Amino acid sequence: MWASLTTGVVSSIIGRALLALGIGFLSFIGFNEVLSLALAQVQTYLNGLPAQLLGLLGWCHADRPISAIFAAYAAALAMSAASRFVTK
Repeated sequence: MWASLTTGVVSSIIGRALLALGIGFLSFIGFNEVLSLALAQVQTYLNGLPAQLLGLLGWCHADRPISAIFAAYAAALAMSAASRFVTK
């Protein structure tokens, strides 16, 4: 009796975890494409700056926090989408 109950609970947990992982992965890929378009737009705006200012931004490694912000948005959106589709 305990074996069948334990098997049902474990399969339910594994099924929910796989569903959340799959939905999270697919939404991450989709949101990553949208955010990469936004990042390209930011890069377009930065290319219009004078060379001295671009040199200063490069020296300060300003590209790293911008990339980190976009990666955090992509991860947060994927987690939000995964949590909406998984029932408790």
